[in-house]
Amino acid sequence: MIDEVIKDKLHATGWAASTYGDLLYGLVRALKPTVALEIGTYKGFSALCIAKALHENENGLLHTVDHDSRFISRGIPDSLLCRIRHHKMNSASREFQDLLAELKAVDFAFIDGNHSYSYCDRDFKAVYPWVSEGGIIALHDSDKPGVRQVVNEISGQYPVITLPVIGGIAIVQKGRHDPDKNLEAWGLPK
Repeated sequence: MIDEVIKDKLHATGWAASTYGDLLYGLVRALKPTVALEIGTYKGFSALCIAKALHENENGLLHTVDHDSRFISRGIPDSLLCRIRHHKMNSASREFQDLLAELKAVDFAFIDGNHSYSYCDRDFKAVYPWVSEGGIIALHDSDKPGVRQVVNEISGQYPVITLPVIGGIAIVQKGRHDPDKNLEAWGLPK
């Protein structure tokens, strides 16, 4: 049943999305996050891939952030819906900052919201301080100019790997290699 729902979403999203869906699924299975965050849900394909991995991990909750909530629809099995909490808000809002503070730590974040430089930069800077040690931030559509600019900037401060899946996905893992001076340079709390 779960795989059929994902195939339906995949068909609605486009066949090429299966590559990044497999990547997200694999990352979440391997990382085993307790708290996952997605900025930009669109039709819900990536949310379902993440939720399926959380379900199979038998642990974790995905918090999706989008101003649109159409992806939560009938036909999604309860076994996946119970792994998803949708927050109808904009990632630039005060409510989003409050959500991050409420979550306290994020183990896996998928940033796929507005692809302009200003939004992607703001999303990364908002989420990064809340990412747990060893946690991952994945930025989708790293081939788009705004996201690419952010990836180029952060790759000067953090190890980044960019994978050539549909649209490109840049992956940053937070680790001990991140000196506090990077946060200070951005004016972010340590």
